[in-house]
Amino acid sequence: MINIELKKNVYVEIIQLLKSLEKMDLVEAMVNGYDEEWKFPVRKSKKEPLSEDEGSAEEEDLSYTVDSEGFFSLR
Repeated sequence: MINIELKKNVYVEIIQLLKSLEKMDLVEAMVNGYDEEWKFPVRKSKKEPLSEDEGSAEEEDLSYTVDSEGFFSLR
C-alpha cells in the first residue's frame, strides 16, 4: 500500500502523468493503494529540561595570549 499524503488534485496529476508515460503498473499501484483518509503520522519529540551543570552549558575560563600581530592563541 502506498502511504503518501497528497492533495486530491496533485494525486490526479500524477495519475495523468503516469498514464501519458504508459506506466500502467504504477497507475494501478497508486489507484489500488490510495487511501483518502490516511494522514502522515506526526512525531512528537521529547523535550528534556536543560541543565546548567551538564555539557556545554558550563562556563569555562579560557586562557589566551595575543601575539605581536594581534592574533589570539589558546593556551
